[in-house]
This record gives sequence, structure tokens and C-alpha cells, in this order.
Amino acid sequence: MAQSSLSGIFIRSHQTRTSPKTHIAYAVEVHESTSRTWTVWRRYSEFEDLDKDLLADVGSSPSHPSLPPKRSWTMKMGRGIHDESLIEERRLGLEQYLRGILGGRDDRFRQSHCFIAFIAAAPGASSSSKAALASTGFTVSTWLDEHASLVGLSREIRAELSRRDSLSTSGDSTASHQANVQAKKKLAQLVSRSTTLSKGLAELAKSGLPEGELRRRTDMISSLQDDAETLGKLSVASRHPARGAMPRESVSTGRAELLGSSAGLKRPGRTLGAGAKPVETTETRALDDHGLMQLQTQMMSAQDDRLSSLSAVVRRQKELSLAISHELESQNELLDGLSNDVDSSAAKLGSATKQLRRLG
Repeated sequence: MAQSSLSGIFIRSHQTRTSPKTHIAYAVEVHESTSRTWTVWRRYSEFEDLDKDLLADVGSSPSHPSLPPKRSWTMKMGRGIHDESLIEERRLGLEQYLRGILGGRDDRFRQSHCFIAFIAAAPGASSSSKAALASTGFTVSTWLDEHASLVGLSREIRAELSRRDSLSTSGDSTASHQANVQAKKKLAQLVSRSTTLSKGLAELAKSGLPEGELRRRTDMISSLQDDAETLGKLSVASRHPARGAMPRESVSTGRAELLGSSAGLKRPGRTLGAGAKPVETTETRALDDHGLMQLQTQMMSAQDDRLSSLSAVVRRQKELSLAISHELESQNELLDGLSNDVDSSAAKLGSATKQLRRLG
């Protein structure tokens, strides 16, 4: 993104957020001369990181105006960090700080990669901007904020699908179709933003994210992607059969046979104890036969994945056990050698004692 295309930068609002811990997030509005505008949320610690990065990149920090201090004299007078007047004072200071970088005489600050990444992490950034950045612009904290937002979006999609099923049951096909369309639109956003989040994690890993934290966030991404896959399958499943399909009685009969509840159905193989009676769940109630088969396939695939993970853990435990066994054998050999040396030393000491007695 050419810096000359930026026409203004503003901070007009803020939010109090509780994840990962309570903090104030400021809405940084970036305006281009092409009338395109986007907003990126930044907390005060990220402004501090920007100031430090500019110092390392350019050799000095912006001084006209400088970054407002974290602990101002007003806080020393008993005003807390969540005091509205203090937040407003800081908002104005941060806005002036960014405007000073954008409109200052020294163009090294506004052309710095860290400043571009700081302001260009909006979801609506152009492809040329992303290519120029080669970065998603996530920090350790904003990555978690985005993940929390996607988890909330996933819940909204489930709510839309539940509303679709309820409307379909009541016979309102038009509203049911609209709810399904809304769910699919949000699902597309979920998939796209999850991909961006995954790329952001890869970039954070290159910047030195601890291995344990990287594994934890990788699991968070995998869980989010699994959820998106499940929602995708649920969004294409219909509660009612299509035109020309089997009547509802046949569908119900097929469902009962699939669940194994038909009268006189003999189950092959050996049964240990009394068989549990199949129970319809909220997850299967909205599905037809094809949807049930898809859900079953997905559950079996998830079980296979978990089994593969468990197998990897078992193999790792086996390797550790063998390594411990080899180490114990080596230690036993050393102890045996030490015992032999002690016996030899004791024999020599006894012989020397006898010779001393003879001399005495």
C-alpha cells in the first residue's frame, strides 16, 4: 500500500474487553484517498510495541507528538485506568501520535514496515496491501481476540441453523431458507477468517512464539476448523425431503432402521449386556437419512483422528519407556562396576591392615 494513498487516521471510539484479561481497545480508523476505510482494534500495549519497533527500525521514536505515557499524573491523583475522562485523554493522545507519524516531515516513520503492519491489518485490506505486507498483522494478543471473535461467530451459525430447523418444522419455508442463507454467509466468513488466523499463527511462530503456546494455539485452530466442517455439513442437510423424494413416512422408517430400532431387527455379533435403546438427539433431529450418514462418517473420521493421536502418544510412551529401560541397565552396570571396585578396595585395605599389624 502506497503511503501517499492514506488520507487520514482517527481514533473515535473504544471498547472494554475481557479477553485475555480486562483491557481497553481503541478503534483505529484508516482512510484512503480512494474513499476506502477500515478499522483495526489496538490496545495501549500495542502502541508501546509500535513505538519500540520504530525506535529499533528508524533509530528514534516519533517526538512530535510523542506517545502518551502509560502512567500519567492524573492517575496519581486517584483516577483509575478505566476512568472515562482518562480514557478520553489517552484516546486523543494516541490519535495525535498516529497523525504525527502519518503527517510528519520524516517519512521514515510512516514507511516503516512495523507502522504499515500496525494500521493495515483490517479485514477489508486490498490484495495489493496484503501482498506488500506479506503479513496478517496479528500480535500475540490480537490473535487471541480474533479467535474469540470466531468462536462467537461459530455460535451464531449454530443459532441460525437451529432457527432454520424450527422454522422448517413450523412450515415457514421462506424464513427457513433465509436463515439457512444467513448461516452459509457467516460460515464463509468463518472459513476465510480461520485461514487468515492460521497464517497469522505461522507468522507468530517465526517471530519466536514458545513451543508450548504454539501447540496450544494449533489445537485451537484445529478445533475451530473441525467446528466449521461440522457446520458446513449441517448447513447442507435438509429437514424435509426434496421434491420427488421418499414420503416422510418412508424417511422415518429408514431413520428407525438406520438407528436400529425396528421391531425384530437382529443385530449380528456378540452383545455384552443389554443393548442401549437408540435415542434421538438434537444433533440428529434436524437431519434426514443423507445427513445422518454424513454425520456418522464425520464422527467416525474424528474418532480415527483421535485414535491416530492416541497411537502417536502410545508410541511416544513406548519410546520413553525403552529409553528409561536402557538408562536403567546402563546405571546398573555402573553400580555393579562400583560395587566391584569397592570390594577390591576393601580387600586391599584388609591386606594392608594385616601387614601393619605384623610390623607393629
